[in-house]
Amino acid sequence: MDNSQIILLLVGFITGISKFSTGGMGFIILAMTLTVFPSSEAVVVLLPMYLVADILAISSYRSGIDWKTLKRLLPLAGIGILIGSFLLSRIDANTFSKLLGIIILITLSLGVYLEWKKIRVKQTQNMSRVMAMFAGVISILANAAGPIISLYLLQQNLTKSSYVATRAWIFLIINFIKIVVVVSLGILDWPLAKQSVITLPTLLLGAGVGYLLLKKMNLKQFKSLIRGMTCIAAFKLIFF
Repeated sequence: MDNSQIILLLVGFITGISKFSTGGMGFIILAMTLTVFPSSEAVVVLLPMYLVADILAISSYRSGIDWKTLKRLLPLAGIGILIGSFLLSRIDANTFSKLLGIIILITLSLGVYLEWKKIRVKQTQNMSRVMAMFAGVISILANAAGPIISLYLLQQNLTKSSYVATRAWIFLIINFIKIVVVVSLGILDWPLAKQSVITLPTLLLGAGVGYLLLKKMNLKQFKSLIRGMTCIAAFKLIFF
C-alpha cells in the first residue's frame, strides 16, 4: 500500500465523521489530499467519495429537512460553481493554495466573531446570496465548502438531525452539479476517480463515529477542535 492509498483511507475516515456530525472538516480533507494529488486531481478524487457520503447521510437522516434553506442556497450556489469552474481552469496551484488558506482564515475568524458577539446570521436574501455563491465557488475549486455552509446552518437554530439532513441534501445536489462542470472542463479522469473506491471501508467507519459523536459529544467543544485543525491546515496552505 503506497502513501496515496494510506492518505485516501484517512481522508475517507475523516469524511465519514464530517458528513455525519457537525461538518467543517473539508479544508482538512483537502489539505491531506493535496499532499499526494495536484489541485485539479484532488477535486476528481474527492468528488465520488463525497457523493457516496452524502447519499449515506440523507439515507440515515430522512426527516427534519429545512426545505426553505435549500431553496435559498442552491440556485446561487450553482452560479458560484460556474464562477469557480472559470477560476479552476485559469489559476495556478501556488496561487490557489495561498488564496484558499486566506479564505479559510477569514471564514474561521467570522465564525468565531459571530459566536463571541452572539450575533445570529439572519435569513435575509443578501446573506443567502453571499453564502451560497461563496460556497459554490469554493466547492468547485476545492471540494471544501463545508465550513461555509456549516457556519450558515449553525445560525439557523436547527435540530441536530435537521442540520445534518439539510446539509447533506445541499451538498448532494451541489456535487451532482459539479460532475457536469468537471466533465465539461475535461478534467474528469475515470481511473483517478475510481481510486476513491478504496475509501469505502474507512468512510463507513467514520460515518459510524460521526453518528455517535453527534448524539453524545459536546458540540461546542467539537466545533472548537474542528476550528483548531482547520486553522493549522490554513497556515500550511499559505506558508508551506
